[in-house]
Amino acid sequence: MDLLNSTYTVSEIKNKSIKGIKWVGVAEVIVRLIQMISTIILARLLGSTTFGTFGICLIFYRFLQAIGDLGFGTVLVQKKHIEQKQLDSILFLCLIFSTILCLILYLSADYVQYFFSSGDLARPLKMLSFIFIIVACSTILRSLFMRKLDFDKLTICEVLSLFFNSVIAVFLAYKGFGIWSLIIGLYTENILLTILLFIYADWIPHPRISFTHIKEILNFALNVILARVAYFFNANIDKFLVGKFLGAHYLGIYVIAYSFIDMPVQRLSKNASKVTFSTLSKFQDNLMEFKNMELDNWAIY
Repeated sequence: MDLLNSTYTVSEIKNKSIKGIKWVGVAEVIVRLIQMISTIILARLLGSTTFGTFGICLIFYRFLQAIGDLGFGTVLVQKKHIEQKQLDSILFLCLIFSTILCLILYLSADYVQYFFSSGDLARPLKMLSFIFIIVACSTILRSLFMRKLDFDKLTICEVLSLFFNSVIAVFLAYKGFGIWSLIIGLYTENILLTILLFIYADWIPHPRISFTHIKEILNFALNVILARVAYFFNANIDKFLVGKFLGAHYLGIYVIAYSFIDMPVQRLSKNASKVTFSTLSKFQDNLMEFKNMELDNWAIY
């Protein structure tokens, strides 16, 4: 699989974009069903307090996940031409940065526990911190599949990974592992996703960093990071405040309830935007072709 600079005709892009929209739509339905069923079972087995403690962990997980790729994931989708040295440099720079994030979260876990006054929060946070090294790989690989408009392969990998996350988490929760069942499930999902994406990509990165190749895309990546940070705080400030002032028990109730009213239409549109962004990137020098393609799509429907 050529991950870098394959070119497509307008007809091929049109077919891949329509196919991508269908794949992410079907995948979202499947994901929502898996999450709904597993959440009901896990809520019954673990209780709201455990969910609340895990919810606090997820605040930090999602924040570091948002910035762990340094914005380069979006750059890989948008940039017209990528060199192999550039791709290798991005991956290993992200791995180094994610390792730093891992150490920061691990060392600050006790302070976070004190801030939230939430029982045994430090140990789960320390355990969860190592996942960012894995997430860095999967984030870059996701971007490469989006760049290729290979949403069928990407969604298959994501759905399978989530399915095994849910199965393992439910099994371990039933066996009495408590919050560790959720953390192990999350590790399972990210490890399996990374392995599957590497298999589909058939790509072996080279351990090298060329700052010359990074410099030209750094400004764009930093703008992406700023946008992600703003979005993160907008989407998670409610959970932060509930966890801080009401505690893990009420945060758990809030997280469980919110998971059932998490605006499926908005989530679907968010996933569909991955396809449209990837498609638009192919037409960045000729938007008229994109306009004509979209008019053809409307004619079909």
